[in-house]
Amino acid sequence: MNEHYLRALMPETDFPEVKSAEQRAEEKFESIDGLPEDNPFANLVRSLREQGETWEDVFDALDEVHGTLDPVGFEAQLTMAPEWEVTVVTGMSGGNNITDTKTVFAPTAEVAEDRIDTDRSQVIESSKTKQVGVGKY
Repeated sequence: MNEHYLRALMPETDFPEVKSAEQRAEEKFESIDGLPEDNPFANLVRSLREQGETWEDVFDALDEVHGTLDPVGFEAQLTMAPEWEVTVVTGMSGGNNITDTKTVFAPTAEVAEDRIDTDRSQVIESSKTKQVGVGKY
């Protein structure tokens, strides 16, 4: 087969321009609409870039901030509350109560008991409700 015949079968392809990682990162950043102008982190990124920092340097700096703030943000979402052990009488066997113990987070023993799902045949033994710790949820 001749070369002209093969070229006729294969359409011309426009390949994208080969760009450096830095150029591609810059274009990607320019096209992102995620950070508003007044976002202090957007300003930080722009400032670092103006100082000549590479995109990797910028990412590393922000990653360090994220690594510090991530556990702080997680902790801020948790609530600390007393942990209660509530005993429920679930039935009788040979004159003895059959009990089940459930653990629940609540501000008070009364609220803890209210949070336990029981059916009509089950009774909460309030005298055995006790705080067993403090936890986060």
